[in-house]
Amino acid sequence: MAGLCQDCDGCCIVFEVKDVPKGFGETCKHLGKTLFGHGCTIYEVRPDACKRYVCLWLDSQRRPEIEA
Repeated sequence: MAGLCQDCDGCCIVFEVKDVPKGFGETCKHLGKTLFGHGCTIYEVRPDACKRYVCLWLDSQRRPEIEA
């Protein structure tokens, strides 16, 4: 499923998110067991900072493939 984070939770650990509150390098308190496995337990109402963030992997999944 292109464009979805799936099992990655790196940004939920690495970055500071003041709206949660979560410091740099801390695991987000909202990271845990979900209906789909492991991930954001407040995904539908997550802060705007989380909604807007696009890592390099996610960005690469959203780009159309270029045929050589």
